[in-house]
Amino acid sequence: MADKTRDASVARFSINLGGIVIGLSAADKDSRFEVDPARMVFSSFRPPQVALRVHRVRRLPAMPAIARAVFDSKGLWSLIQAGRRYILDGRSDAEGKPDIRLILSADLSRGDVYVSRRSRPPQKSLPYPLGFPLDEILTILLLSSRRGLLVHACAVSRKGRGLLFVGESGAGKSTLARLHQKKRGAVVLNDDRVIIRRRGRSLRLHGTPWHGDAGVCSRLRAPLDRVFFIKHGAENSLRKLSKAQAVSSLIASSFAPFWDKRGMEAAVEVCARLADAVPCRELAFLPDETVLDFLDDKT
Repeated sequence: MADKTRDASVARFSINLGGIVIGLSAADKDSRFEVDPARMVFSSFRPPQVALRVHRVRRLPAMPAIARAVFDSKGLWSLIQAGRRYILDGRSDAEGKPDIRLILSADLSRGDVYVSRRSRPPQKSLPYPLGFPLDEILTILLLSSRRGLLVHACAVSRKGRGLLFVGESGAGKSTLARLHQKKRGAVVLNDDRVIIRRRGRSLRLHGTPWHGDAGVCSRLRAPLDRVFFIKHGAENSLRKLSKAQAVSSLIASSFAPFWDKRGMEAAVEVCARLADAVPCRELAFLPDETVLDFLDDKT
């Protein structure tokens, strides 16, 4: 579970997301920032592959003259490109101006996070500098160049085998997570956001801190063994999918970098390798323990 402890106030923090370690450190030695319990689960002592300095400023740095908008969510975030660099803007108020600006180096290995004092009351500790959805967007960027994908899914490790339950909101991901929590030998990695990483010829599932209604997240990982595209049904049943159906369904449920042609090509490649490597089925299920017995019989 993710919410058993209180937020921690720190000046330095590294988080491991799907094997990518992102390090955050306050530029001002007297500054600190809050880290919520779910992200603390994913803390790491490994050297960061992405090093970010956190600055508290009166005004965000100006946009470069060559900057162009890549994507604007019309809400909490927007992505800008300036030459080969990416700039990620965040808003605490969807209708307000940006109050967080992340400027990344061209190779995505380092950057600076600027947090504006304008819209935030004076306080000893800053909110987490990469709060929702900024760390998710950063992760999507990083995965696009590191052979991985963020998927809208529930992941479960059952006796060392990774099961991926893919589905849109309301399809039953949190229901399956709660049911598996009661099953001996099962560990829920996450009930809403899962990272798939390609390592050589194998694929691995990684939990993330961005959980759903079940509030479950784990830093564990598991080798991918089965993929189920889920929906509620009148009975528990499985239907085999073609490779094309599996790939298109997975892309539709992925948080892919659709603004980047090469990133999308890499995402499709991961999905195609997955469809070749592991069985993919559509799972219609009853929202009770019978689905677990059904999966035991069929997998």
